[in-house]
Amino acid sequence: MNTCPKCTQRTRVLTSRAISAEIRETYCQCTHCGHRFRQLAVFEKFIVRNLQATAPDPTLQPDIAKRRQSMLESLGLLQYTPKPSPTSAMTFI
Repeated sequence: MNTCPKCTQRTRVLTSRAISAEIRETYCQCTHCGHRFRQLAVFEKFIVRNLQATAPDPTLQPDIAKRRQSMLESLGLLQYTPKPSPTSAMTFI
């Protein structure tokens, strides 16, 4: 959320345009005092996924694990992987 530099209240975007692939210019207006200002957003760096990260343990952090699961489901990031059918330990002839 952007805040007004004059009164620190909420603002809304009036219009925006890309200056380049790394810079975006945004014109905003404060919803409280009406002050208008121009804002520049600059690309800094890519965020790389941590490949060593693990999901929270549901037995230790059940609330966090449940929220994570529902967030991944709502974003469609969970892929269905069927579990292999159990194999019998004994072979019948």
